[in-house]
Amino acid sequence: MKDFLKTLRPSKTKKSMRDQQDNELEDIATNLASLANEDISTITDSIKKVAASQIEKNEAATKLINAIFDFFFQPETHSSGTGPGLSYTTDTTYTRGEVLSIIKTMRNKRATYKTIALYFQEKNIPTFSGRGEWYAQTIHRLCKQHNLD
Repeated sequence: MKDFLKTLRPSKTKKSMRDQQDNELEDIATNLASLANEDISTITDSIKKVAASQIEKNEAATKLINAIFDFFFQPETHSSGTGPGLSYTTDTTYTRGEVLSIIKTMRNKRATYKTIALYFQEKNIPTFSGRGEWYAQTIHRLCKQHNLD
């Protein structure tokens, strides 16, 4: 009976099985380390390329935003024939004709009424009365009154 039980027992002891598993794990770790070392330079190069393309993308987006800003918010200054220094209020150098000319220029460039009103607000160009703020509705009314659209 003892002989029969010995045949059922594995031939390797627990210690030898642990040693074999440790050796296999060490081999796997060694292989992974060598693969990682080979691929680190490839990964580093890829990361550098991705970073460079991201920088280019950001620069292109900045150029696009600047171009859009220039298109809508840097209209050409047009003389309205009212003469230099003449102003509809005392605290600005813009004449009524110049303001209307800016509106016309921006509308020709397809700026919205709101965009034009925001432009005037950002540039601190006062309304014709010198009170209040510019609103899209005001720009729309001026466009209709002066046939600027």
